[in-house]
Amino acid sequence: KNIAKAVLNYERALLMNPGDADIRFNLDMARSKTVDQVTPTSEVFIVTWINSLINCMSESGWGTTGIVSFLLLLAGMALYIFGNRIVLKKIGFISAVVFLVVAVCANIFASEQKDELLNRTGAIVMSPSITVKSTPNESGTDLFVLHEGTKVYIEDNSMKGWKEIRLEDGKKGWLPVSAIEVI
Repeated sequence: KNIAKAVLNYERALLMNPGDADIRFNLDMARSKTVDQVTPTSEVFIVTWINSLINCMSESGWGTTGIVSFLLLLAGMALYIFGNRIVLKKIGFISAVVFLVVAVCANIFASEQKDELLNRTGAIVMSPSITVKSTPNESGTDLFVLHEGTKVYIEDNSMKGWKEIRLEDGKKGWLPVSAIEVI
C-alpha cells in the first residue's frame, strides 16, 4: 500500500539487476498506481536501443563477458599466429577481431553500469504531495505539484536543504531534501 517505497525499492533493485524482466514489470505496475504520469521526452531509436543493450546485463555480467571475450581473443590470435593452414589463420584472425570488438564493448558497457551505480542522480518523491518551487526557498514561486512515487533527477546538489530536480519531460524546479529519497 506504500507506492513511494515500492517504486523506490524497485528502482534500487533495477540498479542492481537491470536485465531482470520481473523487476521491470513490478516497477511498471507500481508506477501505474502513482498520481503523476510523467511522459518522458522522446529520444532517437538508436539511443533507446543502446540503452536497452547496456541494461540487458549488470556490471558484473558485462565484466565477465569482457574477460571471457578477451581470453577468446587471445585464443584466436594464437590460432592465427601458430595455425599451419590458411583456413585456420583466417578463422583465428576473424575470431580475434570479433572478440576484440566484444571485449571493448563489454568493458564500455560495464563502465556505464558502474557510473550509474556510483553517481546516482535519480530520486523518488516520498511526500504525499509537494509543491515544486522556482527558487530554493519557501518564498519561491510555485511551479507545479508532485505526488509520492514520482521519479525525478537531481540536477543541482549544492544548496543545503534543497535540490534542483528535473522531471523526465524536462520540467525543472526546487524541492526540499526531506521530500525526496535518492535511489
